[in-house]
Amino acid sequence: MKKLFFALITSFLFVATSWGQCTTPVDNNEYTLQSTGISGDKKQFNIEEKRRVSMITFKARTNVDGYGYLRLYEVLDNGQEEEKWAVKEPGKKEWQGLKRVSKYVEYTAQIDANAKSVYFVNKGTHYKYIKDISFTYAPWIEIPQNDINFANGTGTHTINIEYSAITSNLTARLEKQDGVISLGVPTGTSISSVNIASASCSYGTVPLTISYNPTNCKDYTNKIIFSNGTTIEINCTYERSFTIDTEDIKFPTIELNGTAARIDRNVSYSYNLENITATFENADTPFSLSSEILAEACAKGSKTLTISFNPQKVGPYTNVIKLSNGSSINISGECSKKINTKLEVLKESYTSVSLGWTKVDDATAYRVIENSTGTSYIVDGNLTSFNFRGLQTNTSYSFTLYALFDGVASLNSSNDVTAKTLQTDVPIQDCIVYENAAEKKFMASTEEKITYDLKTGNSESLAYTKRVEFEARMQDATVLGVTYPASVSLGSDMKLLIKLEGENEFKESGWNAHDAGITESYKKFTVEVPYNTVAIRFFTGTFNGGCLRDVRNLKVYKDRILEAYLDENLKTKAEELDFGIVEPNASVSKTLYVKFVHAVLASDVTYDNGMRVVVEDALGHYKVEYDQKNPCAEGSQAVKVTFTPTNCTTDYNATLTLLNGETVEVKLTGTLKRNAGTVNKITWTGAEDTNWDNRDNWTKENGSVLSAADVLSEDLLVVIPAEKERYPVIPDVHDDTHFKTNRDKDCACSQVNAGDNASAKTTKIAHKIILEQGASIVGVETLYNPSTGVRRYHEVENQFDARRQDWLLVGTVVKPWDESGNGEVRNILSEDYFLGHFPQVYMHEAVIDQENHVTWQQSFTDLNKEVPKNKAFAIYVANEYGAYYFPAETFDYYNGTSYAATLAHPHRYTFTGHFYNESSVITYDNLTPNQPVLLCNTYPAAIDAYALNNAVNGTIEYYDYTTSKSFTDANKEGAVILPQNGFVFTPGDGVTSLTIGAEYMLTGGTTSRSTIATPTSCRIKANNAAQAVSSEISIQYDQEKEDVADFSIDAPKLFAKETYGLPDVYVRRHDANWADITIPDMTEPIPLGVTINGSDQTFTLEMTQNNMPYTFMLEDRITSTMYNLSNGEVCTVSGLKNGDNKGRFYLHATPIQTEEDNELTTIDEELAQNNNIDIFVQENTVIVSASEEAQLQRIVVSDMVGRSTTYTVNDQYAEISLPKSKGIYIINVVGEAGIATKKVRL
Repeated sequence: MKKLFFALITSFLFVATSWGQCTTPVDNNEYTLQSTGISGDKKQFNIEEKRRVSMITFKARTNVDGYGYLRLYEVLDNGQEEEKWAVKEPGKKEWQGLKRVSKYVEYTAQIDANAKSVYFVNKGTHYKYIKDISFTYAPWIEIPQNDINFANGTGTHTINIEYSAITSNLTARLEKQDGVISLGVPTGTSISSVNIASASCSYGTVPLTISYNPTNCKDYTNKIIFSNGTTIEINCTYERSFTIDTEDIKFPTIELNGTAARIDRNVSYSYNLENITATFENADTPFSLSSEILAEACAKGSKTLTISFNPQKVGPYTNVIKLSNGSSINISGECSKKINTKLEVLKESYTSVSLGWTKVDDATAYRVIENSTGTSYIVDGNLTSFNFRGLQTNTSYSFTLYALFDGVASLNSSNDVTAKTLQTDVPIQDCIVYENAAEKKFMASTEEKITYDLKTGNSESLAYTKRVEFEARMQDATVLGVTYPASVSLGSDMKLLIKLEGENEFKESGWNAHDAGITESYKKFTVEVPYNTVAIRFFTGTFNGGCLRDVRNLKVYKDRILEAYLDENLKTKAEELDFGIVEPNASVSKTLYVKFVHAVLASDVTYDNGMRVVVEDALGHYKVEYDQKNPCAEGSQAVKVTFTPTNCTTDYNATLTLLNGETVEVKLTGTLKRNAGTVNKITWTGAEDTNWDNRDNWTKENGSVLSAADVLSEDLLVVIPAEKERYPVIPDVHDDTHFKTNRDKDCACSQVNAGDNASAKTTKIAHKIILEQGASIVGVETLYNPSTGVRRYHEVENQFDARRQDWLLVGTVVKPWDESGNGEVRNILSEDYFLGHFPQVYMHEAVIDQENHVTWQQSFTDLNKEVPKNKAFAIYVANEYGAYYFPAETFDYYNGTSYAATLAHPHRYTFTGHFYNESSVITYDNLTPNQPVLLCNTYPAAIDAYALNNAVNGTIEYYDYTTSKSFTDANKEGAVILPQNGFVFTPGDGVTSLTIGAEYMLTGGTTSRSTIATPTSCRIKANNAAQAVSSEISIQYDQEKEDVADFSIDAPKLFAKETYGLPDVYVRRHDANWADITIPDMTEPIPLGVTINGSDQTFTLEMTQNNMPYTFMLEDRITSTMYNLSNGEVCTVSGLKNGDNKGRFYLHATPIQTEEDNELTTIDEELAQNNNIDIFVQENTVIVSASEEAQLQRIVVSDMVGRSTTYTVNDQYAEISLPKSKGIYIINVVGEAGIATKKVRL
């Protein structure tokens, strides 16, 4: 504080005692004071300002006797007037010698020293006269009485001394005549005494100058003593000050060998008696000061003190700046350096992550921070790896490392690393042996501490204490060790101490709050402690009592121990289990003995070749078995390991990992016994099933069955022969998961692939596939993935046998290699069927005209005509050879060839390339509803036409060139569409596309039966036995169907225009011709028609199938003949004209009476005819009544397809509601003594 001194000057009047008179005439004139009455005449005389009058002398007279006073008044300095003298009238007062004559008399009167003037006043009736006025002056001296104060050094001070009529000399002298103070008056200066004024009647003001001329800045006093006895005190003082900010100085961390850090502190000072200096408590220090003298003695000013920090090695530094005035400034700083260390993940376990790093020179410790939670770990500086425990499974963690140099963190961190703990289906429990969530506080002083007693009242075992987790913070933001005193090291902030079982004293754990990075916010810290820790204490050990530390949520966890041994006594560590050479699918077991803290929860097998197999998985070559125990248990147990090798790998070197949060690893070794060499060719047998990957379905070239021990060649040739009961189904192989992973599990790695299944190079199921004529294969639609470009085979060879001298509807199954030689394929072209006239091959495009005649007379000579999937082509391999089209015998005769010998055999075409449907199933687009279209089966398997016909919205018809050489509907069991053969699809309403999935592909021979039930239908065949050609129609009954054409189930008739002599029979209905039709009413005759391709043909009409409850009669209206087709009668027809013939043949259906009906009718024929039972119909209700003799028992209602419903009745009257659909129904009523039957029409 700057102290201010104020001088308050007050004056007092000192009147000296006078030893003589000093009278001075004032006015010698005569003044007449007239008689003016009461107010009186007045004469005033002023007193000089510097004078003090004590008495007035004057002369006065009057001219005659009269009345009234002559009065004298004084006027004081405050304006007050006082009467000082008066001459009264005679008889009233003595006139004091004033005569009523003209002679003057001298008078005197005392005057107050404070009077400023006097005046005379005549208040009488006569004139009064005054003259010779004189003042007698009193001696007067006025000296100011305030102390004289000099502040902050040299100066002068002047006081004015007033005097008047002094009777003796006025002098002043100094009490101390030491030369520090001098007195000065106008006549001279002295360091001892001066004469101010001499005795006389004079008056005036004399300035007295006091001068201060110090030789130092100590406070000083003196006194001026005046000759009249007055004294004045002299005080010489200094406003002494010294100001500097003494708040602790903390330098920011600086880099080693970097620029020195500087901090400035402003200093101000004044008049200190001595120099104020600054020095360091510890002279050996990296700190320095810009000046040691902060303030010069007796000086006033300001300056800047610069404190520099320039350390030469890393670490923390503290010191104290000691000031000579007793103050001090605590100073601290840290020197660090950048580090170049690589942090990496060494191992990811289930509840821990092991990290490693390169050593940092001079590092005394490392601080590792888990970034997502902020948890801090302190690691000893001698370590370069650490296992971070207590993590959650299947969780990602990010870590960063800092080096610590005696508690100082490095300027930069390592790289961040991310690790993810392993996933396990078994939850892993982190077992807590002690927990206290309460918030505890202590002042960071010697006496206070926080102690946790882990043992008292705790039933948990403390034998394996391992890790302490807690939250801590500091208050007041003070880190101990960087505050006074400097002798307290950085590491002396809050420490964690531990006490072990059987010991009395606590000892340090190596953890302290400063190194761990404590802040004012709660942070989570993790500290590892020894086994058998029974108490924990937080303690500071410094006397700084201004820093609070808070701790909460303290938990103590037990360790995780997992050790494997070969013996039950736990003596020999288990490093490896060797199972020796083992046959495929054979098993060998061995036992491990495991010591644990936290029970074994899960196990894992990892192969040295990188393949990871979870135990109990379908690929678990090593099966691990053990008893499940309490997760927090401690003890030992047996673990059984069973080795069962498969073809999944040839390298069975693996590591068994047992898990309880920590892991123990044991090497596993075993060898699969395998056959020598590789198998280059296999042939399908289908001995077991249709599974491509079942090796029992294949044989090698020597005829033996392919075994699991056989290794297949990368150039594997696969042959699919004809005439097999079952054909292979390739599994989904469209991506690596389906090709490898799924099949490994399903087949124990014994799947059929081109190459060793244990090799990652194996990507194909075969190098080449040969499909012989009549063979099939299903599942080719996933062999090529367009999005990845991966093809699971190299090529396929498809064999197609073309019968001689028959028209065949053909298409494409394989896209052959093109001529570029670049591995590209193309559609089949017409040139692929051309044989260069040996023999001659005719190829025409098949079309359907507006009358549904299928023809292929449209020829073309272009050999580059493509054969797409939505078209069919007819080929004819003729008995014509050479340029002149000679028959084989003639050509052989002239050319010495033997072509005639081949006429009895079909010609074999071979197409080599890629499957047409290698990436998708068959799909046909841009179809027209209700319009038949010719398509081709591009799939390498026969289509179950019957099943497809029952599934699609439309109808399927195909050209049967093997038996009838006509188009036949697919509504019959056994209907198939062979690969590379054409067929016709008539879409139903709204149908514009057709997709044929693999489920419609037959995996058996072409004669295999469909799983669809045999249809309820009647089939009529027109057969020309002489020409070996025939056609069929199919008729179904469904009373629910609307009596209109329905292309979803009704197949239009397709006429094989090119088949000579073919009687193409059809049903005429809805003004159209039908090959397959469903009729809702069988009571009307069904008109049939026949188209004849050729004249003079004889054919028969006969029934080939009938499982309907009807008897069918064929009416020939030309001959008026009825043929009971149901009884096997055959109608032979000759002489029909070439072309369409209709209106001659009609089919009649009569319901077949059931055996039950016959039995009831014969019970009592007569009673049934007695009309004891009445049946009549009202709209859709049947009403039945009976007499008492014919009590009703049951009523059976049957439709015309044989479907019946039975009603039980115990009354003489019943009403039954019939379906609303129109049709014919048979009502059979059974009573106690009779029956009745009636046919009704709705």
